[in-house]
Amino acid sequence: MAFADDCTGLLSNIDDAEQFLRLVLEYAEAAGLRLNVHKTCVMPFTHHVNRRKLDRLRDTSGLKVLTPWETVKLLGILQGATVTPDQRFAAAISKMRARCAIWKYRARTLKGKVVLLQNIILPILWYTASVTPPTKDLLHTVDVIIRNFVNGGNPDAETAKPGKFDKDWIYTAVSIGGLGLKPPKAFISATHLKSLRDGIVATESEGRAPRWIEPALALFSSTLGCLGDGFDILYADMKGARWGTLSDFWRATLTLWTKLQASLGSVNWKQNLLGMPFWNNIHFVFGKLSRPLCEIHRKNMGLLLNFGCHRLQDFVANYGCYVTTDLLESLLDLDDFASSAPRTRLINAVVAAFRSIQPETSPLVFGPPRLSHIEAAFHEWSFDGVSISKLANRDFVLLMLKLKPTRTPMLQLEQLQLSNFMLEKRTWTQEFGWDRHILPVCADLKFRLQHNALGVRYKFGYRTSGFTSTECIHGCEHRETAIHLFWHCSVAHHQWAFFLSPFKDLIVGDFAWQMIIFPGSIRFRDMATAKHGVLALQVVFSILRCCVFRSLWLHRNKKLYNPETETSAAWVKHHAYAYVKLHLHKYGEFVENQGLTPAVKLVQYVSAVLRMDLSSMTMDMDTTTAASTLPTPIASAAQH
Repeated sequence: MAFADDCTGLLSNIDDAEQFLRLVLEYAEAAGLRLNVHKTCVMPFTHHVNRRKLDRLRDTSGLKVLTPWETVKLLGILQGATVTPDQRFAAAISKMRARCAIWKYRARTLKGKVVLLQNIILPILWYTASVTPPTKDLLHTVDVIIRNFVNGGNPDAETAKPGKFDKDWIYTAVSIGGLGLKPPKAFISATHLKSLRDGIVATESEGRAPRWIEPALALFSSTLGCLGDGFDILYADMKGARWGTLSDFWRATLTLWTKLQASLGSVNWKQNLLGMPFWNNIHFVFGKLSRPLCEIHRKNMGLLLNFGCHRLQDFVANYGCYVTTDLLESLLDLDDFASSAPRTRLINAVVAAFRSIQPETSPLVFGPPRLSHIEAAFHEWSFDGVSISKLANRDFVLLMLKLKPTRTPMLQLEQLQLSNFMLEKRTWTQEFGWDRHILPVCADLKFRLQHNALGVRYKFGYRTSGFTSTECIHGCEHRETAIHLFWHCSVAHHQWAFFLSPFKDLIVGDFAWQMIIFPGSIRFRDMATAKHGVLALQVVFSILRCCVFRSLWLHRNKKLYNPETETSAAWVKHHAYAYVKLHLHKYGEFVENQGLTPAVKLVQYVSAVLRMDLSSMTMDMDTTTAASTLPTPIASAAQH
């Protein structure tokens, strides 16, 4: 196998090493190449190797011959006879933590941190994990690193920093309210399945097994024994101790393959009937325990297995017929049984099983079959109705999530005083669409508020050391909860009275707290939707609420960490006004370029009600309009 200038030779017997090296040197001389003996090494794949043979090879070849306890890197992956997955992942984990420390303060939003994880931090792990089965300890370590990065914790910590919302929101899909990070275990499993899929598709397209998959096929054949050959293992039920000789990588991957077949897979077994293995096949199980054919009459079934017929076409090729009572009676010698009764029971059970799968009236098919170890690769494999030849790694990730969905946490609606509120199914899809027109820092605050992930003061009432007040930071005689800080507080009330004024005549009824948190519950008047369109109304309203949320929270934090700061509803209004003007200007440009005239008129209407001049992005505080609606920067600063 070759990759650029790195060549790797795989030998099943160490005695062939000297001859192989001679062939390499002959090729190098003929091609005008030179073997770099300083970087070439010989590594045993198992510790069950003759030490004297290794010593002799070391003396005769002049190459670096490793002992079973030494390691070497092959294409960046640590290899060795006794190397463990933890050893392979150690370097990747260290690099991930170092990169977390570098990028810790670069993302200001939760979704921004997820983007950094997906594109900068986790890819360090994927390369090694694509050829190495992950351990539980590794998955736990990666989960801790992810949670600490999202929650702003120490990347070198062994335990995760507690976050302000359920950790499962990190791995929950965006369409149902999460951050959308794919679980590492699902992603790694998908890369393993993709490797198996690549081997199947390459074999089918080339008509032969590519060299890189041949060692795996040899391993499959030795594990199957008399049950099949090579890719026949794709049909096998991977339960039981029989598969212990497989490597951890292939055992885990084939187990996932079997589970996907059972739940999401489909194969036209009637079309592939003659070439399909039948002794251990998840599609052909019998009895109440759903056992494969090889498990029926296990004591005497080995007599039939020894004939080497793995599929119906083998019986046709060897004996000229399908499985019948007469054929089995001629094959099974009565002397191999204690009496005729066990022989009869075995024959009756096998014939009954084959009667349910083999054709009764179709003519026998003779002809040269494909090589037995690659026959199964030519069958039509598909998952969830899609052929595996069209499946990419992302598709396998989605299949893994369907096979084992992540837990979806419950929103803490009771803490938001919305215990009786029911979210619509499209809530989060709508929110995601509206956020396209909103600054990430504003959308992030809204996301945290919806998930009760803001550090409002009532949450810290448990503290006993030192004085921790739970009352509103602005001096209200109420606990600082989300609904109070962003709705009932006089500072918040002042903002909503101004910024919601353009929508008073556009909605049915009065504004309520749940409409501010989840605008999907707003019912717009028919004349408003006919004039401006529902989407434009929702986007502009979401812009207003997110800008107000951001300004209220910034002023709250400013007063919390600077006690000398005075509460100023006018400052919040001034700050939110600037944010709203910026957003409306950009959204107005967007809808104008799209030719959405009703949305353009809505932006003009809202800006007119709020007395905004969108012709220039510079707020001139000396103009009559601005001075009549907002405090000047000097006056605002004086109030603080």
